[in-house]
Amino acid sequence: MQKQDEIILDVSFSSLRNELSAKNIELVPFKENTEFVKYFAHQVSWMNLKKGDLDISGLNLNEALLGNLVAEKITISETDLEVYRDKNFPLNEENAPLLPMSALKEVPIKIIVDSVEINNSTINYREFLD
Repeated sequence: MQKQDEIILDVSFSSLRNELSAKNIELVPFKENTEFVKYFAHQVSWMNLKKGDLDISGLNLNEALLGNLVAEKITISETDLEVYRDKNFPLNEENAPLLPMSALKEVPIKIIVDSVEINNSTINYREFLD
């Protein structure tokens, strides 16, 4: 079996409204949750995004061409995300994940967004520990 996840989405862009939309986003893991963590043999988060929509409005096209994200608003809607982590496995000390704020500071692009809105979405996070 392949060692990669599959990402499925429909993307559209309106230059008149400076809007980027990604509809029906899916992240299909290459293994089921318990098999996924066994494959890596250390703590890792398995994610399955069954459905999701992302809209970016007020997108600055000049900044986007430079690889940056400058926008008025990001809206995440109709998202169903499942996350699983098995804490019986050891942490990967060589590649420990950063905390969210530290990870954001490490992103090599400029990100300026006035507001983020999340609508009609579910995130189910489960941990397993004996």
